[in-house]
Amino acid sequence: MASILIKLDKRRDNAEGKYPVKIVIFNNQTNASMSLSFDLPVSAWIKDGLQRPVRQSYPAAKMLNDKIEKIYLDVRGKIFELEESGEINSMKASEIKSYILADKVQPNKVTFYSVANDYIGGNSYEVCTFLRISERTLQRLRSSGQVSYSIISGKSYYQIKELKRLLKAHLIKSEADSIDDLIVQHQQYNDVRRKNKSQ
Repeated sequence: MASILIKLDKRRDNAEGKYPVKIVIFNNQTNASMSLSFDLPVSAWIKDGLQRPVRQSYPAAKMLNDKIEKIYLDVRGKIFELEESGEINSMKASEIKSYILADKVQPNKVTFYSVANDYIGGNSYEVCTFLRISERTLQRLRSSGQVSYSIISGKSYYQIKELKRLLKAHLIKSEADSIDDLIVQHQQYNDVRRKNKSQ
C-alpha cells in the first residue's frame, strides 16, 4: 500500500533562507517526490506529515494550508484509484508520480493568482459594497470570529465560500445575487491583473 507525506525539504535553502515544500510518495520500498512549487522558512513549518503543516501565525497560512490539503487529497485520490484497480502492487513510486503528473493533479505552480481566485478582498470596500453591509458590520463579524479571513500586507482577504456561508446562515442580510456579482467582478479584476502582468 502506497503512502504519501508532505514535507519541507531542508537539504538546500534558497537565497531567502526558505526550503521547498514537497509531497513524497512511498511504495514498494521506493520513493519519489514532487515539488509543490513554493518555498517556506523553517519557522513557518509545524512538522512533516501533516495535511495542514503551515503555522497559523505565518502570513497567508490559511491559503497555503488549503492549497496543500487540496493537493494532498487529490494525490491520495489518484493513489486510491490505482489501489482499487490493483495496478499499484507492481508499481515503483516514480511510476505513481508519472501517473499523477500525467493526469495533471499537481498544479503548474502555486502563485498568488492561482490562490486568489478563491479569495476576495484587498480592501473591505469591495466586499462591503457587494454584500451591502457597512465596513463596521464587516469589522464586527471579524472581531467576533463569525467570519474567517487572512491578512496579507495589512489587507484582509475573505474566502468566497466563507462569504456564501454568511449569506446562507443569515448572519448578514443581503441578496444571493450580491455574492455572485462580487465573484464575477473579482474574477474579471484578476483576469485584467494577469493580462497586465504578462505584458
